[in-house]
Amino acid sequence: MPHLIVEYSQDLAAGPEVAVWLDAVHKAAHASGLFPESHIKVRAHPVAQYRVGGAVRPFVHVEVSLKSGRSLAQRQALSEAVLRALQDRVGEAVITVEVTEMEAASYARHDPRSGDRDRPD
Repeated sequence: MPHLIVEYSQDLAAGPEVAVWLDAVHKAAHASGLFPESHIKVRAHPVAQYRVGGAVRPFVHVEVSLKSGRSLAQRQALSEAVLRALQDRVGEAVITVEVTEMEAASYARHDPRSGDRDRPD
């Protein structure tokens, strides 16, 4: 936990650029101090068909899903940190970040490499 899902307009970037974005987003999440680095999951999805304000404009949207329990101030700081991490890396794209809470009681996890079934984080 958390999951940071980066959606972006497909024509905005190629593989190496996206990898740089993912590293920056991961670093911002870790720097927040809210999560152990090993629990941060970051992935990207290109979007082929999209509209921003009714026009075809490049965009990056990051959805941050985390277990409930963080304060509003912590969630806002995380959102701003992820936004700043991308601002100098994505050119003229519209960037948005949304932090959503998942109910901890309904979240399940299994990691066969660590033997963990679930741990609070």
